[in-house]
Amino acid sequence: MLVLISTLYALEPEDLVGTWEVKMTANYSTCGPPAASVGDIFAQQWVFSVSSGSLVVEVLGAGTTNARYTGRVTDDDGVYLEARDSAGGVSVTTIELAPDAALEQLDGSLGFKGRRVKAHSAPCALIYHVEMTR
Repeated sequence: MLVLISTLYALEPEDLVGTWEVKMTANYSTCGPPAASVGDIFAQQWVFSVSSGSLVVEVLGAGTTNARYTGRVTDDDGVYLEARDSAGGVSVTTIELAPDAALEQLDGSLGFKGRRVKAHSAPCALIYHVEMTR
C-alpha cells in the first residue's frame, strides 16, 4: 500500500515547530580540510520555532558549532532556510527541503528531503543531501 502525504491543507510554519532529527551526507566539496569530505555523514537536531511569521532554526549537534537559520514555508509546502556568516569572509548557506512520502512517519507526520549548499567567499562550496524526520 502506498502512503502519500496529505495535501488537504497547506503547510504552515507552526506545523514545523519542535525538534527534528536531521541526517546530512556530503556529496560535493571543493573545500580543503577541515571542511567535510564527500561521503561524510552528520547527525544533528534542528529545533524549529516561529518568530514574527518566519521560521527560526537552531542547529544542535555533537562536534558542530551551533548555527541559526531563518526561512519560510514555500508555496509548494517545502521549506527554505538561509544563514549568512561574515566571520573570516562571507559564506551563505541555503537549505531547500520538500515533503517526501518515503519519509512519512507511522504517526502521519511529515518527513522532508532536500539539499544544503554552503558557498564561501573563497572558491569553496559544500553540498549535502539532507533528510529530516521527527
